[in-house]
Amino acid sequence: MITRTTETAFRILITLASFPDDRVVPLGELHTHLGGSQTYLAKVTTSLTRARIVRSTRGSQGGLMLARSPKDITLLDVLSATQGMPAQVATASSDPGIGNTRMFHAVMEDVHQSVLASFRSHSIADLLQEPCENS
Repeated sequence: MITRTTETAFRILITLASFPDDRVVPLGELHTHLGGSQTYLAKVTTSLTRARIVRSTRGSQGGLMLARSPKDITLLDVLSATQGMPAQVATASSDPGIGNTRMFHAVMEDVHQSVLASFRSHSIADLLQEPCENS
C-alpha cells in the first residue's frame, strides 16, 4: 500500500521537521542523514515541492525546508504527492449489484474510506512523537 517513494518522503519530512523552521537544508546534508541515492532523494523532493509540501531554493545557499508546519502536513498529503490518491479496492465483479457481492463491495468501500480518514487525521507532527510500543 505504501511505496518506497512514499516511505522515503516521510523520512525526508521527518528529517526536515527536526531542523529549525527557518533552516534551509542542502540536499547533500539531507543525504548525509538519510543515505541512499542523492538522485533518488532529489526525485522524491521534487514531488514534495510540486505538491507545495516542501519549499526549494537554488544557489549556493539553496536547499529544502518545509513549506508549512508539520502539523499542517497530513499523511494523505504526502501519499497523494508521491503515489496519488489511494484507489478503491478492485473487486472481481464489475457489477457491484449482483447477488452476494453487494455486501462485499460495501465492506470494501468502508475499508477505503477508513484508510483515507486515517491518513487524513495524522500529520508529520504525529510522526515526530515518541515511537509507539509494539504489543
